[in-house]
This record gives sequence, C-alpha cells and structure tokens, in this order.
Amino acid sequence: MYKGVRDFSLLFNVVDDLIDEGKLDKKRLEIQYAGRDSNEFYSQINNYKNIESICTNFGFIDRDKAIRLQKECDILVVLTWNTDHSRGNLTGKFFEYLKAQKPI
Repeated sequence: MYKGVRDFSLLFNVVDDLIDEGKLDKKRLEIQYAGRDSNEFYSQINNYKNIESICTNFGFIDRDKAIRLQKECDILVVLTWNTDHSRGNLTGKFFEYLKAQKPI
C-alpha cells in the first residue's frame, strides 16, 4: 500500500453503502489482503462499519501462497495513485493478476 499512498476508500465506501442498502449480502463477501502494510490496511478498514468483519489480512506471504490466493478469488483489486510526480504506476502485481485470468 506504499505507506498510505494507495487508498481503499472508494472501494470500501461503495461496499459499505451496498451492504447498508441491502444490495450486497455481507455473508457472501470476503475482502482478502496480503502485503507488508497491515497497519495501513487496518487503519483504512476502521472507517467502515461493515468492512472490518469481512476482511482477512494475511500479512506478508510468499509468492506461491499469493498465487494460490489469487486463484481462489473471484475479483482481484489493484490500487495505484496519481500525484504531481507520478501517474498511473502499476506494479508487477498487475501482470500477475492478468495471468490469473480473473476480473481486475
């Protein structure tokens, strides 16, 4: 999450609202996170009442386990950022996700 540069708020806000409106069944949803920035991930989910209970944080995992998790998921999310100094940065994770042949 690059020390808070990547922001889940748009995704979390929409999911939180859809759960509140009854348009998304919380029991059928799980958000999984794997990465070094667990503290940042937790600080972002704390702002949404419906999100924390559906999140699983794996922390930093090896590549093989990450690939297995990707294969088990229905949708993969890549976060990026735009600033005055950098725009549209994509990491190698994006290309891993393409290989997984899942919606991104």
